[in-house]
Amino acid sequence: VVHIDYNVCFEKGKGLRVPENVPFRLTANIETALGLTGVEGTFRISSEHVMKTMRKGRESLLTLLEAFVYDPLVDWTTGGDAGYTGAFYGGELAQGGGIAGDSRQTKQQMERDITNSMFSIRLTEMDSAWSKNKSELKTSLPILAVAVREWMNTSDKLEASSAAMEELHAVQQALVDAQSGPHHSVYTLSDRYSDYMILKGTRDKVMGSVREKIAEFSNWHKIHVMTLEKLQSSSFQSLCAEVMANLELGPPSFAASSSFLQGAGQSQIISQCEQLESEVCSLLEQRRVMLHSAVNVLHTYSTIVSQFGVVFAEDNRTFRFHGWLQELLNDFTSQKCEEVITRYHDMYSLTQSSQLTKAQFVFGVEAKLLNLLNDSNSKLLKLIDRRAQETNETMMLEVQVHEADEAIKLFVYENGLEGEKSLMSVIVSALYTLNKRYLLMEGAAAGAGDRLMDLTSRDGDWFLDELCSMSGNVNQFLETLNRYTQVHALGHVKSLQHSLKATHNVFMALQDLNMNFRSIILPEALKTDPSSR
Repeated sequence: VVHIDYNVCFEKGKGLRVPENVPFRLTANIETALGLTGVEGTFRISSEHVMKTMRKGRESLLTLLEAFVYDPLVDWTTGGDAGYTGAFYGGELAQGGGIAGDSRQTKQQMERDITNSMFSIRLTEMDSAWSKNKSELKTSLPILAVAVREWMNTSDKLEASSAAMEELHAVQQALVDAQSGPHHSVYTLSDRYSDYMILKGTRDKVMGSVREKIAEFSNWHKIHVMTLEKLQSSSFQSLCAEVMANLELGPPSFAASSSFLQGAGQSQIISQCEQLESEVCSLLEQRRVMLHSAVNVLHTYSTIVSQFGVVFAEDNRTFRFHGWLQELLNDFTSQKCEEVITRYHDMYSLTQSSQLTKAQFVFGVEAKLLNLLNDSNSKLLKLIDRRAQETNETMMLEVQVHEADEAIKLFVYENGLEGEKSLMSVIVSALYTLNKRYLLMEGAAAGAGDRLMDLTSRDGDWFLDELCSMSGNVNQFLETLNRYTQVHALGHVKSLQHSLKATHNVFMALQDLNMNFRSIILPEALKTDPSSR
């Protein structure tokens, strides 16, 4: 069974191109003899018999093995490289000469050819076995898949049967307990089931009503949103303009036939037509007045609503009821019902104390609004009085400024250096006065604290507007001084003028920021911020 190849034993086998680690090869016969597990079968039995025989004749075996101690590397093939051993050793003999002098390339080609031929032989030997394995797998795998599916179905049925059996055991135990006591819950099962069906029917009815209300409130909310969009659109503005126009009915409808009826002696018909025409015109006028009043109310409503933004459509009972009912539909429990009822009472409670609290809050807001309205009216009256006192128009003031500038230019030209000194003296005196007012206003603004918004000048102008006005006057004086004198050549004067211009730019930027905040930023913030409602 075990064939020992002496040409690959011991150190000689390790010196091959592919070293041999075992003194025999696993042939097809040995593979079959190993059996299915690889350790059983004919090989094991044969090995056992061989080992018994070798133990019996161990003296002869030891005598044979002593030859390997003295000369283990025995080449049993004939001389030359044409044999099997020559193929393995590349055709080299111990003595050089003969074919040993061939090129290395020929040896490598020989080894490659032998390796390819052996590989082909090995493939041919394995082909039948693998083909058989393939056919067996193709036949067995579908059968195995069917068996696995059947097993899984059987397992599922077994689990379901086990669960049903446990339930039946529980029912059996309940019936056994019921037999032992007349007050067991089983005897009231019919009554409790009837109560359950009544409750279930009531619950289903309530759920149906909730769904109907959700659909209704959703429809009303969509109509509300659409109406608000229409009120903010340009079509509503066109409708307002159309309603404000005068009603033109044109000539009466019977005017074309009045001469014919007059000639036919039917003057009474003309009188009736005139009477009906006057009644129709009166009704149309009344309708026009009512429509005009309704459009005015809608326009006022649209103006007010535009200040609240898109969130106003969600600030009503319909939208809140829709949300609460949707929550109940998703979680229809007693706790959720109590929560919704509590939220309703907190927001829309009809108790006397809550109504009194809301009324007090409304009256407080109304009082604040009245105070703001009175303050605005008083400021508006002051502005009207100042406007009435200022009889000169802006165009006239610009002409006067231009004339004054020409006069200053002429004065400096005629008087030369003395004129420049005189102009400089006048401007410095004016700048001194403005500086005093400037410092006074800045000190008042610094000490105003929270009342800064109410700080005004003696003429009623807000402090920032007054500072911007004085800063503008200062820069205008400095421009005049630069044009008609030589002070702009002085270095310290240049730096002073640059600082004053920068200060004026800061004041103007603050004034623009305040204007943008009041006219753009604040209204838009009120529209988008829900907390401002």
